[in-house]
Amino acid sequence: MSTKKRNLLIRLLGVLLGVLVAMIALVAMGMIYMGLSRPYYNPHGYRNACIANLKQIHGATASWAQENKKTNSDTLTTTDLYGREAYIREEPKCPQGGNYVIGSVQQKPCCSISGHTL
Repeated sequence: MSTKKRNLLIRLLGVLLGVLVAMIALVAMGMIYMGLSRPYYNPHGYRNACIANLKQIHGATASWAQENKKTNSDTLTTTDLYGREAYIREEPKCPQGGNYVIGSVQQKPCCSISGHTL
């Protein structure tokens, strides 16, 4: 094999290797981007966050009842619990879009999504 052909073959292999490395780098960057751009879906995390909200509501209900000398059968409204001067500054929201139901003092608050219970 002549020197010219050998040099051409080495250049061609170098170019092919460079293209292959660039393609691998692009695929890897795409995979990293897709992994970081999509939020991690964790249904148990949503459930746990909802239960934490329910516990906060339950504690605020107990405090409201004690401070206002209420009985177990008394009911309260959201304005009794939530607000700037109330027990919880902002009304908690279920991370999965459920609705919280607050009944009487003796009832535990509940969420409309099954599994989100105290």
